[in-house]
Amino acid sequence: TLYRRVRGVTFTLVGLGTLCFLYGLYVEPFWPEVTTSQVQVSKLRGASRPIRIVHLTDFHSDPVVRLEEELPDLVRGLSPDVILYTGDSFNSREALPVFRSVMQELATIAPTFAVRGNWDVWYWGDIPIFEETGVRELDGMASRIDVAGSELWIAGAAVDNVAGLHAALASIPEERPIVVLHHFPERVAIASEYGADLVV
Repeated sequence: TLYRRVRGVTFTLVGLGTLCFLYGLYVEPFWPEVTTSQVQVSKLRGASRPIRIVHLTDFHSDPVVRLEEELPDLVRGLSPDVILYTGDSFNSREALPVFRSVMQELATIAPTFAVRGNWDVWYWGDIPIFEETGVRELDGMASRIDVAGSELWIAGAAVDNVAGLHAALASIPEERPIVVLHHFPERVAIASEYGADLVV
């Protein structure tokens, strides 16, 4: 009957939702995955070798340590020239020390830049979450670093600062290699207006 079919579909959806929730809570936070990509950037003039960038995002740290203690060694093993973090940092105020601890250690490996995601802006806008970590937070600004004999510009802004993203990109001299940090991938449209070479 129709009632049995509706009830069967409902139980199936509830079951799938529960499995997804449990996977997100008990599996994914303990299972790191490294994906590599190569990007050809002609504007990297004079670079003596390829530049290695490690991109991290969405830690959503909890008060109980999960993968945070393993991440620095994992990242260190990748030998990055620069580390980029694109937000959504922790789930409760009690988790702030866990998050700051991992960021502090990451910043000892390579220059580390970060932007705030929607979670950070909506819930933790009053907290200087990267304070005393050695991480440079970008919110409407660009920073130049020298890597392997070439300059590289890192620009970024928090999710609620679209005007700041424009300002950061407009501040970079023309024909420079540009990497853009933003939590929302659709901001690639803005980055492309300014000739960005990579958006994370």
